[in-house]
Amino acid sequence: MNSGKNIRTRTERLSIFSHFRRRRETKLSEPSGFELRLKRILDIVISAISIFLLLPAIAIIALIIRICAVKPVLAKQIMLGLYQKSFRRLLFHTNETTTGAAAADIGFRLPAFNHFLQQSGFDKLPQFFNVLIGNMSIVGPRPHPPELRLGFHRCEIVIAEYRSRFHVRPGITGLAQVSGTAGCDYNVATVVAEVEMDLRYIRERSLWLDMKIMARKLVDELFSLEKML
Repeated sequence: MNSGKNIRTRTERLSIFSHFRRRRETKLSEPSGFELRLKRILDIVISAISIFLLLPAIAIIALIIRICAVKPVLAKQIMLGLYQKSFRRLLFHTNETTTGAAAADIGFRLPAFNHFLQQSGFDKLPQFFNVLIGNMSIVGPRPHPPELRLGFHRCEIVIAEYRSRFHVRPGITGLAQVSGTAGCDYNVATVVAEVEMDLRYIRERSLWLDMKIMARKLVDELFSLEKML
């Protein structure tokens, strides 16, 4: 029974892989230089305002994590950015980003706090600093780690258009995230659907689309926080 299930799973993956191998390269839209500069200005303004308004929350979260003996307070994950250049994505330490004794310590002492950080997305607040320094954008594809693989193959081998998603900066949120396509993991089904949505964003990108995505993200976050209270 298991062998039959494994055969079906491998067959499904091969069909997905062949689908992407047959696809031609995406025709990327090239925004004007003015639009690109304006998007960067908006990134700086929004991230700076967000940091200023959220500074008390950032300070309190950092203090609580520091009291729990997690050093350093920030986790620095290596991710691929614009044109696949690596950068360090900043996150608050949680059970998902901390390993070893520190993970056991923070999980044991304040499990509810860790759950709140992860469910609310507050663990991702330091990413606004990545936006401010230019590693990320407010809106863009989800950051991917280097050497991400689908099965035994690297993504660019399986998905012919995979490299095209790196023609824009990765974002704190994006079309794939607000549409529910981007998940928390990097399994085959998630990445395949996510790349499709990323390429759609790149083809249709505009400041108006960015505004709609940010508005949708804000509404989603408000509703998620309301459910937690």
